[in-house]
Amino acid sequence: MRQVGLRGMLGMAERLGEHAGKVRVTRVSGWPLCDVCARTRAAWLTVSCAMFLAGLLAFAGSLVAGILAERGTVPALAGVAMAGLVVLILSAFPFARGGMARIIGARTAPEGGSVLVVNPSAEFRAGLPREAGQG
Repeated sequence: MRQVGLRGMLGMAERLGEHAGKVRVTRVSGWPLCDVCARTRAAWLTVSCAMFLAGLLAFAGSLVAGILAERGTVPALAGVAMAGLVVLILSAFPFARGGMARIIGARTAPEGGSVLVVNPSAEFRAGLPREAGQG
């Protein structure tokens, strides 16, 4: 197994920085969401919040309890702390699934000035503002 040294980590950070510079982001407010999309988004964000808070409570609670507890119970509390940390980190996945771009299937256009929505629902299209000159 190859170990990543300091130079390897710096190279990885440099490549991530280059990629971040290429990613186009378009700020948009007031997206019209259909009922299904709104419920799906709320469900994913609720799951993410519950996982984050449960992981944080397990991690911090076990550390505090380990400080205050007798010596024999510390290994069991270390397991609870590790499980809490894992749940805390895993809460990022449902958070990403509940993101607006993921829910509505949107991405920034190559020129960066507009947003492309793949297969929009009729409710979504009906909620978009009409541009001048369109019928």
